Amino acid sequence: MARAKPDGYTLVVGDPATHIYSPTIYPNVAYDPVKSFTPIGQISYGPLVVAVGPKTKAATMQDLMTELRSEGDKANYGSNGNGSTPHLATEWFKQVTGLKITHALRWRPCQHDSAGQW
Repeated sequence: MARAKPDGYTLVVGDPATHIYSPTIYPNVAYDPVKSFTPIGQISYGPLVVAVGPKTKAATMQDLMTELRSEGDKANYGSNGNGSTPHLATEWFKQVTGLKITHALRWRPCQHDSAGQW
C-alpha cells in the first residue's frame, strides 16, 4: 500500500501495530509510517478487555491476579501477534503487577486452548 499508485479508491486502515509498534520494533519495515501515508480520520476507538473462560473462579481482576500468582509461571495469555496492542499492553501489565505469564503468540490457538483450560 505504501508504494501503490494513487487511484482515489485505495484505503489503508491502520492501527497502532502497523503505524507505531512495528516500525519501532522491527528494523526493516518497508514503509515510513509518517511519510508513506496521509491520515484522514479516525474510524473507531476500542478498549482492551480481559476475558476468562467459564472454568475460572475469578470474577474480578483482583481474583484473576491472585489465581495467576498461584499458578507461578505456568499461565499463558494470547494476543493477535507480536507487537500487537494486546501483546504490548499485557507486557506492560506484567511489568506493573509482577505477574509471570507467558505470551502464547497467536490468538486462535490460545483461544481454543484456554477454552478448555479455564
